[in-house]
Parts: sequence; structure tokens; C-alpha cells
Amino acid sequence: MTTSFIVSAAKIGIVLEQHVETLTGTNVTGVGALYDATASDPTYAVISFNTDVAIETFGYEHETFQTNEDHYDHYVDLRYTGAGSITSVAIDDTTAANLDAYNVLYAATHLPNGDCNSTTGNDLAWDPVGDTNGGVKASDTRGYGIIVEKQVAASIFYQWIFHNARIEATPTFAPKQATRLSARWMDARVIEVNTETSTFTDHTHS
Repeated sequence: MTTSFIVSAAKIGIVLEQHVETLTGTNVTGVGALYDATASDPTYAVISFNTDVAIETFGYEHETFQTNEDHYDHYVDLRYTGAGSITSVAIDDTTAANLDAYNVLYAATHLPNGDCNSTTGNDLAWDPVGDTNGGVKASDTRGYGIIVEKQVAASIFYQWIFHNARIEATPTFAPKQATRLSARWMDARVIEVNTETSTFTDHTHS
């Protein structure tokens, strides 16, 4: 039976774009599997126990204007941009090299823009002065890579990919309920839509 595009489950992965330095330090420990120093294809950390996911914006941010020559709106495409959100049950899923809700919360609190100011042996850091590539894919390794995937058939996987995104996260609490973590990404500088024959593993679009 073919899996419905509408009702099939969504799989979400996140990883720091920074993967060109081998780093140590408090922030590296705090973000856990969001940081992967693999030189070419760092592995996405899967956000488990997600209950809701939404892609809020995906495409061009644009400006409209009118001229005296006609009666129509004209568009200027300014940049790619993308944003989305996810809610997950904050079950501690920590084992070696794995991800839990604390890692996402820590990253969003201390490194919402990712890393762009570290060298070998140093901790993850951020320096706005070093964020130099607005409008293009950031060679300064700014932000996070986010992927949303839906399997629609045995060997068909739809993927929406956001690069160089900023993240934020908020925990919520209620009686007789596990903690929820609401996370959001925004201001992605590069976006992609892919159809693959297998599920994502490595951050192959970096």
C-alpha cells in the first residue's frame, strides 16, 4: 500500500553548519550531537518524539512596487528565506553522540546563530563581525542546517532543507504531562527541495 503524502510521518534533523574545526569546550558539550566535526558530511541529529512540525515560510522574500507605466504589481526577489517550527516531547534520549531536547534548548539559548568565530581547539563561539556572507550560502559556517523529510513510498523521500538558519526554543510545562520543547528556525539563507531514494543521514547538502 502506498504511503500517503498527507498523513505520513515527518522526520526532522538538525546540525550545526560548523564542521570544519575540531573543537572542545563547554558549548560543544552542551549542544551534543548538533555539532559534528566530520570534515565533509556531518551527520544530522534526529529530533525524536516530535508531535508537530510546520514549514512557515519557504521561498523568496520579495518587495513589490508599482510604476506609472501600467496598473500591475511588480516584484523584486530580495533573497531566499525559510522558517519553520517543531514541538517535541522532551524525553531525555542522551547516549553517546545522540541528541536530546536539552541540546536543542542549550544551542538555541547560547548559540542561536550557530558558530562563526572558532579555530581548532577552541569552543563554539559567535562573532557578528565574522558573519560576512548575507544573501549567499555562508562560508562563515553561520547557523544550523535543518531538514524536514516525509517518506511517500518505499524509495521516495521528500526533503525540505534549510541552511544557515537561526534557531530559538522554549520549554513548556503542564501538570501530568511531560515537558514539551517548542523550537523554531528562521532566516535561512539557502533553501532546497529534494526527492531522494533513501532517508537522510549525513549533511550531504552542506
